[in-house]
Amino acid sequence: MSVPVPNSDDLRRMLSMMYSGLTVTEGSPVPVEDGKCVVAIYLCDDDTPIGAAVTDFPFAAYSGAALTRIPPGGAEDAAQSGDLSESILENVHEVFNICSRLLMSNDSPHLRLGPVYTSLADVPENEAAILHNPVSRSDLEVDVPNYGSGMISFIGGA
Repeated sequence: MSVPVPNSDDLRRMLSMMYSGLTVTEGSPVPVEDGKCVVAIYLCDDDTPIGAAVTDFPFAAYSGAALTRIPPGGAEDAAQSGDLSESILENVHEVFNICSRLLMSNDSPHLRLGPVYTSLADVPENEAAILHNPVSRSDLEVDVPNYGSGMISFIGGA
């Protein structure tokens, strides 16, 4: 039994509850080679990693800032530097938590948001394994109105 991943319409519908005028399109995988990404791990009931969401710094900065109306200039600085404030990180954590619903179906295991990391280098090996051996994957580009665009990849495991 594998974890489903959302398509662009699924993610747009979910995030539109928080962001008016949001657009979501098919995208490319979030580049992780340089480690400049934010990684959310989803765990099943026995704490086994079963899914992940990986974002670039722009998605994390813009979605996190827009949630509580942090000024776009501050979000732009965070997107470029990767220096995400505590407020932005708390907000993007909430975005990841809401997105957990997109990784479940009637046929999939129950899961919940686990740890969130601000660098691929911080992800423990047992959790990083899911990133390197996905069973399912969805790569999306999200434009947060008045802020900017960023990328998010959802990765499902077995």
